[in-house]
Amino acid sequence: MNSRNSSTSSSNDKDKTDSPKSSRSGGGGNKKARGRSGDSSRKKHGGGPSKRTGNSNRKGKNNPRRRTRSGGGQKKASSGLEKFELKEQTAKAVGKPIENHTPKRYGLLFYENFNEAKSNVETLASKAKEVEQLNIVIKAEGNMKDPELTQYGVVYAGEAWHLIHQRRQEDGWYDQPR
Repeated sequence: MNSRNSSTSSSNDKDKTDSPKSSRSGGGGNKKARGRSGDSSRKKHGGGPSKRTGNSNRKGKNNPRRRTRSGGGQKKASSGLEKFELKEQTAKAVGKPIENHTPKRYGLLFYENFNEAKSNVETLASKAKEVEQLNIVIKAEGNMKDPELTQYGVVYAGEAWHLIHQRRQEDGWYDQPR
């Protein structure tokens, strides 16, 4: 009986090491039981294109399944104080008056073309002395960096600029210092 028990115990030892259910680490056995490290048939994360159809494998910013771990992105204003600070910053960007701003007096002269503006040098010079900034608006398209005219003020050329400054004049924008 002794010989019989010894033979079965040696076969049991072999079964334990060759079994895929073995809990021993590093031993032989089935590769899939050890995890992904030895399995080259499965795709890793971020691999090539998916065989699936549809939008399930999109990588773009607008993917609803994409989640960031860092919580980055634009912060949302949560309290009333933060909202107030945001409005204050927006007001500064839009052009609301700043504390250290000194008002400037603006002047305006309209011309149809550049030749007409260049021929009225006396008018340009006298008006430029009266105001801090003279806006010279010319309806015709041309060089707004013309040195003959920019010595007297800022040159705006084109029909769009003509319309903008005409409306400003109608609204009384040039009547008081800004």
